[in-house]
Amino acid sequence: MPDGRIIATKGEAGFQAKTLAPGLYFWKWFWQYDITMEKFTVIPEGKLGLVLVRNGREVPTGNILGRSVDCDNFQDATKFLDNGGQRGRQTGFITAGAYRINSMLFQVSITSMVRIQESKVGIITTLDGVPIESGQIAGKLVEGHNNFQDFDRFLKNGGSRGLQPQVVLAGSGQVSDQHLYHEGGIGAHHQPRVELGFGAQRGA
Repeated sequence: MPDGRIIATKGEAGFQAKTLAPGLYFWKWFWQYDITMEKFTVIPEGKLGLVLVRNGREVPTGNILGRSVDCDNFQDATKFLDNGGQRGRQTGFITAGAYRINSMLFQVSITSMVRIQESKVGIITTLDGVPIESGQIAGKLVEGHNNFQDFDRFLKNGGSRGLQPQVVLAGSGQVSDQHLYHEGGIGAHHQPRVELGFGAQRGA
């Protein structure tokens, strides 16, 4: 395998990227293969699956999160590695459903979606992105990220880390407590503060 690689994608000895779907398989001799049974990864309704990757390319200096690549919701480990997937916490996540995840490469933690209560707004502080311009206290307005639910789009469109000019209104979104941190307060004078990013979570 290439230096630094712990998952085999081309039939080398070691942990394999490809998994076996339910079924009957011949010619997997016990002296050649060691097969471990794993349950499907199930994400309940109202939850999200955050992904930590154990192998892949290094995250570029200055970035916190690995950027999304085409890998069928992390079910195709070979495609993830061949497409340049990065190790560490990911901008991508998986929603409610059952997934065939290779746990040797992907570690999934289940967390609740963030909910902003009625009569409140979420004030956003992002933990990844380009630096805020000198002399500014907040990043520039970025469009097209669906209330920060598409964090890759936010980053591709030049979103900055730090305080954001856009707020999130009441409701639930496909962003987790590990994306967003919010503290109490209601009405026009006391808004909950929200911090966005898979990479860290801060307390009050």
